[in-house]
Amino acid sequence: MTTRVYGLADEFIDQPTERALLAALARDPPLFWDLAADLPDDAFAVEREAWIALRKAIEDGVAATAPAGWEPAADPKGAVARLRDLHEKRIAAALLEQMLARLHAKDGSATGSLLEGIAREADAARRKMCGAAAGTLLWADDLLASVLGEACEAMQRKEETGEALVGFSSGLRTLDDILGGLRQGQIVLAGGPGAGKTTLACQIAMHVAAGGNPVVYVTYENSPQHLLLRILCADAGIRTVDVERGRADLARLSASAERLRPALARLALVDGHSQLRVAQVRSMVRRALDRSGAERGLVVFDYLQRAAHGHGYEQLRHNVSALAGELRDVSKETATCVLCLSSQNRAGGGYGDGPGSTSLDSLKESGDLEYGADVVLFLVKSERRQADPPSVAMDLVVSKNRLGQSGMRIPLQFRPDRGDLREVARQ
Repeated sequence: MTTRVYGLADEFIDQPTERALLAALARDPPLFWDLAADLPDDAFAVEREAWIALRKAIEDGVAATAPAGWEPAADPKGAVARLRDLHEKRIAAALLEQMLARLHAKDGSATGSLLEGIAREADAARRKMCGAAAGTLLWADDLLASVLGEACEAMQRKEETGEALVGFSSGLRTLDDILGGLRQGQIVLAGGPGAGKTTLACQIAMHVAAGGNPVVYVTYENSPQHLLLRILCADAGIRTVDVERGRADLARLSASAERLRPALARLALVDGHSQLRVAQVRSMVRRALDRSGAERGLVVFDYLQRAAHGHGYEQLRHNVSALAGELRDVSKETATCVLCLSSQNRAGGGYGDGPGSTSLDSLKESGDLEYGADVVLFLVKSERRQADPPSVAMDLVVSKNRLGQSGMRIPLQFRPDRGDLREVARQ
């Protein structure tokens, strides 16, 4: 079988500019230190070896030369911008070539594997582009205007709305006060079995959706249908078991469905499975943002340890760390808040009658999870308060908060039978 060769990337090569830039750097080595941070090695499609040799010579303090006949660029900074632009276009062109090759392959691949392969290649291309931009020097005085502008916008928002939140509300006033709302970044919500993690995540998701922001909820623990039933039952004050056994008040359930319909139109439920990749989740998030016309949203990942089993490493701990890192990238690239649910290890998760630990190292298979997350929350049984059954006194503990206070406890009352968690007014 003949493999088609497209050569799209070859259209985005400018050898004269590569040579002119190298000649300029060889003639004026101090210029290298101003421009080198913005130049990945792959920006040189033809003269890559010459670039590496010149770079090593200058870094080692050895006289650098360029071949005879290479004229220095009149505008070296412009040449750098040109080569970076061509580099990104070659990455995109190579991705298109790979997609076209897959489409024309006659190996009997199923559509699912075809689309998954394309998603992996798109994710690899995205990482290359991010890597090219990661080394760019950002001088602090150049960032002043944007930082001061954001401060001004925050003041205007406070004057117009009366709210001091940087992000959008979680529905828990005390948590919003501590965090400044749900903002771009990664939040880990941990707890032992039955602590109410999914219940709290559903409540936060519905509150965000009701406020006009899209939510993508990836569920490995419950089916999308069962998760929706839990949301409806929590609003109606009905037990899910009564619905499943035909004993529920369907009029109340239908009334809740109609009341919640506007928010549910902004809530996308994704059935988590072993073949689901973060690249696909990223695409779903962008589609949700486009559909709602919003600039920011919420991603809920329920939960990390279940999702990480098929992530490709031999040890689950490495899988969890890698998955969490990819989800942090999703947050950065889509300006979303990513809420990741996590279980705890047996010693810290309150598997017996104990309240449960709020120590960061109690995160199950955590690896560097506690270091990478912006915020870590724990749902634990309260040691100081009691509640009348079937209610359970719980505390939401802010164990890590990169941008503010930590160690705070937010008292909650949990009704497991109704899937309801409410903040308790402090005495």
